[in-house]
Amino acid sequence: FEKYFSSLKNFDELKILILGLGDIGQKLAQKLNSLGAKIDSFSRTTKNLRFINKEIRLSDSNTKLEVYDFIVSLLPDNESTKDILDFNFFKRLSKNAIFINAGRGNTVLEKDLIKSLNLGSPKLALLDVIKNEPLSIEDPIYTHPKTIVTPHIFAFSPSYWESEIELFENNLNF
Repeated sequence: FEKYFSSLKNFDELKILILGLGDIGQKLAQKLNSLGAKIDSFSRTTKNLRFINKEIRLSDSNTKLEVYDFIVSLLPDNESTKDILDFNFFKRLSKNAIFINAGRGNTVLEKDLIKSLNLGSPKLALLDVIKNEPLSIEDPIYTHPKTIVTPHIFAFSPSYWESEIELFENNLNF
């Protein structure tokens, strides 16, 4: 605890960038904003939501990505998002930033993420989705000390297995 104490922040001190403002992105932004976090977003369309401070363009090189504590990607899978999160994106993040991808694996150019992590930015990458699944145990995404890979369970809840069993039974009887 003491090791990390100086880097802890209250929610009202956090600046979070959410990439992708579909249903999940909007719900996340609203909940984090209600806790006091400052939320900016990237979306293809302007949403004008009261709980979003600023909507940004990733392609604008003047956008200051180094100000964000967390970057949460919930981007969809389409041609305009393929490999959009590349070295030019990651190198602009703060050395203390935490990158989370719970959207789609093909939005991240993984070799560029590894290169950026090796150069010290972001501090950590939490990946619930990856480009090529299943992931090899030797893959740098899996073995890198600054990555945490989860098995596509970011949506886990206390009723997860109950819902999964119900879905399985429904599909089995289909």
